[in-house]
Amino acid sequence: QLKDEIAEVTEEMERVDVAVTDKENPKAKQQHIGRKKFNMDPKKGIEYLIDHGLLSSDSSDDVAQFLFRGEGLNKTAIGEYLGER
Repeated sequence: QLKDEIAEVTEEMERVDVAVTDKENPKAKQQHIGRKKFNMDPKKGIEYLIDHGLLSSDSSDDVAQFLFRGEGLNKTAIGEYLGER
């Protein structure tokens, strides 16, 4: 039940963020959403970015650069992602 509530709040926050950043280009919005998703669940965030063409699925260099820049990323989430298999 708590997971459902967190998911609802996250979706609502994304809608608000998208409305606020409506003037930005679509790619910037997707990157913003991808970073938020990464901070909540690193694996899902990376999947989101790959699905939307912001990271290449066959290039670990893209993921490494994304993590290295770390713009708006939670350091704990980065460590969690790197600590997985």
